[in-house]
Amino acid sequence: MKRGKQILLLTMTALMLTGCQTSEKKSELTDYRLVTSNAGRLNENQIVVENNTYDFEKDKMNSAKYKIDLATQFNFAVVDDKGKAVLYSAKDEKGNDEVYRYDLETKKTEQLTDNLWGINSIIPRENDYIVTSVPQTPDNSKEFMLWSIDRGTNKIKQIEIPHDKHKDMSVWQVAYVPETDGLVLQTYSESEEYTLRDKWNSAENHSEGKELEIPFYYYQYENGKVKYLFEQKMPQSNGLVANKNDILFGVQSDVNGDSVYRYNLKEDRTEKVKGLERLDKVFYLDEASEYLYKFNGKIGKVDLKTGEEEWLDNQFKEYYFTNYRLVKEQ
Repeated sequence: MKRGKQILLLTMTALMLTGCQTSEKKSELTDYRLVTSNAGRLNENQIVVENNTYDFEKDKMNSAKYKIDLATQFNFAVVDDKGKAVLYSAKDEKGNDEVYRYDLETKKTEQLTDNLWGINSIIPRENDYIVTSVPQTPDNSKEFMLWSIDRGTNKIKQIEIPHDKHKDMSVWQVAYVPETDGLVLQTYSESEEYTLRDKWNSAENHSEGKELEIPFYYYQYENGKVKYLFEQKMPQSNGLVANKNDILFGVQSDVNGDSVYRYNLKEDRTEKVKGLERLDKVFYLDEASEYLYKFNGKIGKVDLKTGEEEWLDNQFKEYYFTNYRLVKEQ
């Protein structure tokens, strides 16, 4: 799995929501709204951004569309409900992708960054916007770094990811935790991965049943502080979701197949989740870590004890979206 300056739009996987009948079993999510957005190219210099907000209590989807002028490498946009704005990636005068903010009320656009290249994700939070991106300088930079843009001042700062051994940590995946407005980060070292991959490729023979494993390092970012959590080696990573107590992460293996593991923050312990192989299209791990919410053409949830799936929705017209997150009601 080659990384480097590859733009891996992990949040851009196309999903489809088809809606549902009202169900009493949705009550645990009535304090939240599911906010989704999708950007499609209208022509060479314009995109159309569709925003869908699903109200679990009312069992209702509200939808709106916005047309924005821009020239960019990717149709990448996220709607910020709180700030009534669209955050998107567009080319600046130098031809590099930067973060822009389009105000839905004033119809004005402002550029928020000026030293980024290749934006991977934008996450609106209570007081800032989180961005993962490779910086333009230094020129040889390969790492996807973490940035915070203050909502009030537009001040941007890099969020340093500390490691005792490696100084080139790159952000691979980010999970937003709605209960705390915090983040869980999955990272790796560019130099360590290169060294391990080069050594593996240089070997003439490999033991049967063995495959290259890369160390991933997990962190918690909460209240402005980054805390190291644990390390996990795996061939490939597939999916990440978290609440304030647990982290679920997916592992892909050509030898052992796909699997999902749970890391408990309090006990500092990792265990395999029985009956669950992948974390495709998941958007929420409930606060008790009993149910995992996902999309599969409709909204459903998985009982993590039994592995049973229950589909909650079946009536809405089809909604296609890419970026999605669960937010608490204001």
